[in-house]
Amino acid sequence: MNIPPLRRLIVDDTDLDIQYEPNGWFVADPSTLTAGNYGPIYKESSHATTSNASLTFSFNGTEIEVRGTIKISKNSTTNVTDPTWDCFVDGEKISNPDPTFQLPQNNWLLCEQSTLAEGSHVLTVQVQSKGRPFYFDYLKYMPPPDASFETAVLCYPNTDPSLSFSSGWRSLVDGAKVTNEYGSQVTLSFQGTSVMSFGTIPNGVPQNKTWATYTIDGGQPVNFTLNGLASPQSTTEYFAPLFTTPAVPSANHSLVITYGGDDQHTPLTVQGFYVTNTSTVAESSSPESSSTPSPSAPPASSSTKHTSSGAVTGGVVGGIVFLALLAALAFFYSKRRRQRRLDFTSANPYPMSMANNDAHVNRQPYRYHPVTDIASQSKRGATIAASSSTGFRTKYPYIERLAPAPQQQSNSVPPAVVLVHEDSGVRLSPERALEPQIVELPPGYSLN
Repeated sequence: MNIPPLRRLIVDDTDLDIQYEPNGWFVADPSTLTAGNYGPIYKESSHATTSNASLTFSFNGTEIEVRGTIKISKNSTTNVTDPTWDCFVDGEKISNPDPTFQLPQNNWLLCEQSTLAEGSHVLTVQVQSKGRPFYFDYLKYMPPPDASFETAVLCYPNTDPSLSFSSGWRSLVDGAKVTNEYGSQVTLSFQGTSVMSFGTIPNGVPQNKTWATYTIDGGQPVNFTLNGLASPQSTTEYFAPLFTTPAVPSANHSLVITYGGDDQHTPLTVQGFYVTNTSTVAESSSPESSSTPSPSAPPASSSTKHTSSGAVTGGVVGGIVFLALLAALAFFYSKRRRQRRLDFTSANPYPMSMANNDAHVNRQPYRYHPVTDIASQSKRGATIAASSSTGFRTKYPYIERLAPAPQQQSNSVPPAVVLVHEDSGVRLSPERALEPQIVELPPGYSLN
């Protein structure tokens, strides 16, 4: 992402490129930094020190600002203030506009240098404290026009060429744009993943709260409230957050803000926008789990290459492990099926009572006959018919197993014929008492 002119890069106090002197700094409690009319601290984080300490930051730019919370004490007798601080760029002291301002304020300009030669520089902030905290919040610097970052937070001022205002807007003394006409719009074209808008709440105008909306790329309008000042006597508030959009894919987008009030309600003002753009590499590789990193300078190209090769290696190893697991599962499944077949072959498919009857049956091979053929083979001309429950004659074959008739004890005992049916039709009884009796067994079902 190239940085056009006028857009300054924001570096939060949590950025790892800022080097704090060991044992001298701590993270401040944001709940204690709410005084003043210069808005909240940036991203609800700030570093503080109550001793003599320093920090350094290396950058490539042509101007730089150091901002934080001013909250000093001043001895009325000696006029000595606590804490004090000095800022240097490449060893040269830079401007410290108003270090003795006695009202607590956030977003205070602690020091600045507006003209620097192009190239790399080192900022150093040296703090002297006798116990009163010094608060550092963020840096803002102007990178060169050809600078490119994959991860950055940029400040778009309301004079940025990517902003377009409809009719109904005018400029305030402090440079903010303001409107109190219903339906007035401002459009921001940006490349990034989220936007935070901030403005002012001026005094001397109606303070009845009202509403406005924003849309991204023509999507559903999102309402946000415009609260007026607490009282007509209140002073103008600056750096007042208006809204923060949810994360969107890293791409070019269009943000449109529409005012919903009128000249009887608090107006809509625009100071600028903080546009966040996360790494496109991180988003493409893991869009669900990626998180917005802290604003920072871009990673070195070698680090990017290392990450890409590591991702490829991890994917190859993962694929090999997955294929090995599939092969193991297939092997165990095949082995289990063979074992089950052996178990079924050795098992007795009949209940115990049927096994006792089957013990008297001659183990002859099965003979398949149509029903009509078996009926014609009856030596005594008896007709055996198999029918379904609906009375239709079936012609499907069934299995016949013949057992030798036991030796007759008397002439009145007829021989027995054992038939094992494979169908589930009606069982037939002999037509005559002296005809051979039919002993029926249920079908012997196969495993398949």
